[in-house]
Amino acid sequence: MTIGICDDEEIIRWKLKRICNQLLVERDICCGIIEFRNGMELMNFIDHLEILILDIEMAGIGGIEVKNRLQRMKRDVIIIYVTSHDEMIWEAFGLNVLGFVKKENMEQELPIMLTSALEMVGHFVILRDDIDSREIAYIHTEQVYCRVFLVDATEKVLRIPIRELERELEGIGFIRVHRSYLVNLQYVEAVDDSMVYVLSQKIPISVRKRLKVQKACKMIGLCPNKETKNDAV
Repeated sequence: MTIGICDDEEIIRWKLKRICNQLLVERDICCGIIEFRNGMELMNFIDHLEILILDIEMAGIGGIEVKNRLQRMKRDVIIIYVTSHDEMIWEAFGLNVLGFVKKENMEQELPIMLTSALEMVGHFVILRDDIDSREIAYIHTEQVYCRVFLVDATEKVLRIPIRELERELEGIGFIRVHRSYLVNLQYVEAVDDSMVYVLSQKIPISVRKRLKVQKACKMIGLCPNKETKNDAV
């Protein structure tokens, strides 16, 4: 397993590497770490990275463009953004983007995010109709059918109970938030007391599952906010 760190500030790269090494030692995980000074160096790297810790704003090829190029190249790498620019977060969302760490809070936030990434590495399944679990935003059950909503805004219908899909997707970042909904935590943008927001869609949280959902969201750096995304559709 290899973790890449891409940031144009040497001191930030040093801090990120130190935090990563500390977590890897604590969890007894054997993992290489490679540093990149800019997006061009990263794009010229031909070997595989499982996890990429990526600065959003860099000179030349920025973090968002790196993400877009990796997606076009179908490079399967989990991305954790580090940023000082909250205004760029929504543009940075995409396939394989796990979440965001603020540079001023790296010591507290990165270990939580990196733990989730390490647990997810290599974990995905292919469902019926060749549906890749990494491309699923959420699933909604309707009687005997399940509508599978994909990140490219398309959807597929499967004649399979949601409880069976829940079993197939167990342990790879999906959580049942309601008896009718199963969501991919990778695409949860925000959470409050009654809703999760997945790619700008409001999905209800049942009272019975509220604490479990909020705990899972905190693990990826999302805290409940009663005033979150009021303009979501």
